[in-house]
Amino acid sequence: MTAVWANDGAVDEWNKMLLKPININTYRKFIVDSLTGNELHDKLVAVDFEAKLADYVTKKDTINGFEVIFTRHAKYGDIVSLIDICKNRVDEKIVFALINNKIFASFRDNRPVLYKHPRNLLPPL
Repeated sequence: MTAVWANDGAVDEWNKMLLKPININTYRKFIVDSLTGNELHDKLVAVDFEAKLADYVTKKDTINGFEVIFTRHAKYGDIVSLIDICKNRVDEKIVFALINNKIFASFRDNRPVLYKHPRNLLPPL
């Protein structure tokens, strides 16, 4: 598994290579929550995040997703725990993106990512 943490500029550059650019904000109907640095709140966010991803896998849900915003008080360990949750579900077709101060996670559909050059056609995510 490879994970990349990108900013808006990197996402824009990647989108220039695609036949059909992806807008992460409209790619799924994301439930939005945040890591605030409050230990109890952030633990509940992680539990909810993991439960929702399990639900997306069970239902093969390609409509919804989960977005977590990392506030300036978020703890590094809590951010890493969300990444670990995603990593542990990659085999179950969970995909995630780290963009700016957010993580987006959802169930992977079978649509291929099409690049502008035909030889760069990638298999489904």
